[in-house]
Amino acid sequence: MTFEDILHGESKNIEFKSALPHKSERYIKTIIAFANTSGGKLVIGIDDETGFVVGVDKESVFQIMDSIANAVSDCCTPQIIPDITFQTVDGKSIVIVEIYPGADRPYYLKSMGKENGTYVRIGGTSRLADAVKIKELEMEGTNLSWDELTCVGFPVAVDAVKMLCDNIRSHMLDAVSTEEEARNIPEVTVEQLQSWKVLKKRAESCLPAMPLCC
Repeated sequence: MTFEDILHGESKNIEFKSALPHKSERYIKTIIAFANTSGGKLVIGIDDETGFVVGVDKESVFQIMDSIANAVSDCCTPQIIPDITFQTVDGKSIVIVEIYPGADRPYYLKSMGKENGTYVRIGGTSRLADAVKIKELEMEGTNLSWDELTCVGFPVAVDAVKMLCDNIRSHMLDAVSTEEEARNIPEVTVEQLQSWKVLKKRAESCLPAMPLCC
């Protein structure tokens, strides 16, 4: 971690603690929030209000690192594996807990359960996720987004696909102001709709993406 990172202060991906909280839940929420979003760093030894490097007791650095590793293992599910290191800044020791975006979302506090223990990062704070956000995280955990889900049982007729392609191209033509621009607008094809994730190819038929069914 550099002085530049410290000068920038806390953010969506960085949180400071002057010391390791006695109650592990106070920082485990942040670790879970990082894993559920875009990752981040929890830094122990920097005052969160002033941004000053206060450091931690050099004799306790490895004890602090072990405590964090044990708390993450005991309190989080699915398993989160943090990268815990320490470094010297301005002659003082700080502990850095780096969390990478998780692939098995949602992550949550074991003691609270998924509905009440799932946290996400919003700005520079860790917030409890609501039911809708938890569903989104569940889809992310299966490598699917809402737009990528398909409406099984609702195949699209060939005529309907052609009409959609024609309508989209018509709107594109309406948006240009010269004949030259109009000539450069290509025909809209089924393959284009698939690349836009409007349609999904399944066997010999096309299915609409979930938003079109709702």
